[in-house]
Amino acid sequence: MGRWVRNQGIAVRVLGAIGIALIVAVAVGAGGILSMRTMDAGAQEVATVNLPGVHAAGELRVAVDDLRMEVVNHLLADNVADKTAVDQKILERTQGVQDALAEFEAITVDPEAAPIIEHFRASLEKYLGLVQ
Repeated sequence: MGRWVRNQGIAVRVLGAIGIALIVAVAVGAGGILSMRTMDAGAQEVATVNLPGVHAAGELRVAVDDLRMEVVNHLLADNVADKTAVDQKILERTQGVQDALAEFEAITVDPEAAPIIEHFRASLEKYLGLVQ
């Protein structure tokens, strides 16, 4: 095989090298396209499965933080009128937490998350019992 290549002219050798390079480039390109398809499927899964749950968890965290701020405001209020006004806000924020939790539960389909949600719900009920 080596002798046959040496016996060929320079044009044939150059064309052969270009042909081999072209075949390698096509193989690398095909591998890249297949890899991109896999990455696209993964990105679609993240966008449709993971991100809504992360967004709902973020909304739940914001709702809980808002509730805690109102509880602090209630503790810092120095007269009955202010405490009564903050009490109404606490009720509104409590409803916001309940709504955010319901949204999170509706989105989360992972069976491993169920015990975590139940623990959070129990802790929330205990916290609300102390607040009210």
